[in-house]
Amino acid sequence: MTPPLAYWVDQLDPFLIRFHGNVGIRYYGLSYALGFLAAAWLLYRYARAGRSLLPADKVPDFMVAAVIGVLAGGRIGSTTAGGTSGPIPLRSCAYGSPGWPAMAG
Repeated sequence: MTPPLAYWVDQLDPFLIRFHGNVGIRYYGLSYALGFLAAAWLLYRYARAGRSLLPADKVPDFMVAAVIGVLAGGRIGSTTAGGTSGPIPLRSCAYGSPGWPAMAG
């Protein structure tokens, strides 16, 4: 007999909300979004309190650069370290490829 926890871990659905087919809000993308929002909030608080060398008015610029860097770095790492099923590295940018949930949110 399979223990209940083993069944639960094996049958996880990656979607928090599924709109249609393979389109929806995934837990993985949601965790990225919440992490970036928490980082922006903390950086802004630290800057206003004088605990950061980054001025408060530059926090949004830094966060845009950080988000672009994380997403592009994740895509490059996914492409160069494997994760593609074919000889063309750009296949990793196709919808539904490994790593796409991070980009789709």
